[in-house]
Amino acid sequence: MTTLAQGIAHLALSTFDALPPRCKPRRLEDGRREWTPMAAVVLATGDGPADLTCASLATGTKCLAASALPKCRGLVLHDSHAEVLALRGINHWLLREVQAILANPAYQSPFLEAAFETGSANNHQHESQAPFRLKSQVSVHFFTTEAPCGDASMEILMESLPTGEAQPWPTDHPDITALQGRGHFSMLGYVRRKPARADAEPSLSKSCTDKLSVKQFTSILSFPADLFVQRTINAHIESVIVYADKFNSTGSNSFLQHFRDFLSRELHQIQTQRAD
Repeated sequence: MTTLAQGIAHLALSTFDALPPRCKPRRLEDGRREWTPMAAVVLATGDGPADLTCASLATGTKCLAASALPKCRGLVLHDSHAEVLALRGINHWLLREVQAILANPAYQSPFLEAAFETGSANNHQHESQAPFRLKSQVSVHFFTTEAPCGDASMEILMESLPTGEAQPWPTDHPDITALQGRGHFSMLGYVRRKPARADAEPSLSKSCTDKLSVKQFTSILSFPADLFVQRTINAHIESVIVYADKFNSTGSNSFLQHFRDFLSRELHQIQTQRAD
């Protein structure tokens, strides 16, 4: 029997498979294949495959170096990791859903509902609150093909390196609490900056582990979507789904501590067959 986690993974992967070739990694002339992490946000209204909707999907591994930010003048994305883009995508998707409701009063959204009754005598008290909310049966799930960069993938990164190379980068200031990339493998629970490559210039972007942890306190909603959709309890990530070989109990437990402390969320391992 297919579990909810497996159904979510299958939907995310089949949605990616349906994209045109220009959106996917290519096979190079020498026979090697490109690859890239993929992340998706799936909304569930029940436990069956028909109750799942892939609302956002993204790939990517890039982030801007700190030195490049002054040249961008606010017009370029700082962080293009798949996980971050997927979170931006779900906010865009929700705004489109709000637009559909406002443009057509007869439209019945499967996901959003009015937060207040029309014509309520207390409507003036709600003027500063978002007018919509996720329906109570809707839950948010996050699928990723790779463990998020940062604490959630530190142990996996160490295991993948050849013997003798799994050494943390030296840090000039040992008392610093914001670590760059692979700095101090053994230290979990610290804020880490991207990128994870030793030869790349530092950025001001937090790791995906840190950003996902923050979302469990602020919800998946960002500005301006939060002007229209309330930060209800089900506007937070219900579960994170990863491949079993991308799960490590040490790093994941550090990552999940934020989930458990606040909302008792879960991380699921799946045994889904990978494509070649």
